[in-house]
Amino acid sequence: MCSALQRQRHRNRTRSAARRWPASSRASLRGPGKSGTSSRSSGRSSLSRLLARRRRAKRRPAPEYRSDLPPVEAALEAILFAAGAPIAPAKLAQGLRNLYPREKVVEAIGALERRYAAGAHGIAIEHVAGGVRLVTKHEFAEPVAAVLGRPRTITLSPAAIETLSLIAYKQPISKADLESVRGVQCDGVLRSLIELELVRVAGRDESLGRAFLYGTTKKFLEQFGLRGIKDLPRPEA
Repeated sequence: MCSALQRQRHRNRTRSAARRWPASSRASLRGPGKSGTSSRSSGRSSLSRLLARRRRAKRRPAPEYRSDLPPVEAALEAILFAAGAPIAPAKLAQGLRNLYPREKVVEAIGALERRYAAGAHGIAIEHVAGGVRLVTKHEFAEPVAAVLGRPRTITLSPAAIETLSLIAYKQPISKADLESVRGVQCDGVLRSLIELELVRVAGRDESLGRAFLYGTTKKFLEQFGLRGIKDLPRPEA
């Protein structure tokens, strides 16, 4: 189980990672003249005018839509770009229910995925953790890293990998059962995995004592590039 999960993690590291883009950028404003009261007043006035212009722009009618993409596909593209994280198709369909029929949204996800795969695009749609998200294609990993740096990865010790593997394949599982299989105490490793948001409390055992039961999280699926637990690689005999 441990080596199978390690191989899955290595494969996922070679894939491109979705990157969030900043929602806003910083601006530096300087008022004319020397520093002091007049400078600060001028700066506030400039900022007020800037905010007023932005508010007026938002109230203007939206320009006529012109694109090679059907409107529903363009809407999905914008949503996935802004989200950065996986969104479940059901949530997309629910949010767009007043604009597009559910089946249109589901069809558009597949159409957009095929369009990215077939065309000269630097991005693709990835199915992970029960949702879909935009990611950069693997062939553009180097130029992306050259400008933005490489995404931070979670470093796990052999003990953490072994514990996480047991939880992933045998969940929900109690700490006592984990320690019985591993032969050592798991308090520290389990606490670290919970802090990394890879493991969560999934319930309580119905037997005497009602011990906590542990399972993996959505972040675990994202880190290992899995759609769901059923996509875990088959453990070695």
